[in-house]
Amino acid sequence: MSKVKKVKKLGLDGIFGSDLKEAMNDIENFSGKKVTKANIAGVMEIDINKIKPNPYQPRRIFDKDNIKELSDSIIKYGLLSPVTVVKEGKGYILVAGERRLRAHKLFKSKKIKAIVASLDLDTMQELALIENIQREDLSGIEEAQACQALIVKHNLTQEDLAKKLFKSRTYITNLLRLLKLPKIVQQAILDKKLSVGHGKVLLSLEQQSDMIDFAKKAQKEKLSVRALESLVKK
Repeated sequence: MSKVKKVKKLGLDGIFGSDLKEAMNDIENFSGKKVTKANIAGVMEIDINKIKPNPYQPRRIFDKDNIKELSDSIIKYGLLSPVTVVKEGKGYILVAGERRLRAHKLFKSKKIKAIVASLDLDTMQELALIENIQREDLSGIEEAQACQALIVKHNLTQEDLAKKLFKSRTYITNLLRLLKLPKIVQQAILDKKLSVGHGKVLLSLEQQSDMIDFAKKAQKEKLSVRALESLVKK
């Protein structure tokens, strides 16, 4: 008998809720691929140890305190929204729900409720990218990297991407400019040692060496964005 315990089958709305359903609708807009109930096996309780990380996950930094809060909430109220996985061999690959999975691991849960979807690798990548872009807590650098990946993969212009994500073209342009920062500065923003605002100020400098020097000074002296801007203009 399979160790996977099937809990119940639901319609697309019932399984996904609004956030994930909207993300899958966005995939259809990007790729022209129809995502229907035929792609969904249902909600299962599966062994956490059988779930591999999503190789297309754009998020690299996870706040430990937030994961702990989520873990405590799941212990008290249960998991309100299942993670999404695809079958691979005898195991699964995580598509969406990295924070929920980490929260379960934190309180040493052996199983987790999951939506088992039938998606190809391209669609899985698109879902992971779009789901993360739509989250407000994704860092500016991570969001920029995800947007750049979508532009390259689908040969989009910035205007095309802006329309598909319901953002302004200026927003996309400014976001992608962050990727012109030196890698060491990008990492500082990822590590929350600098803000996106600091990054935008540093982009006014022509030399990357100057960007790095001012970034280090901003971190050492804990300069605000306005203070850094004044310093750069001198």
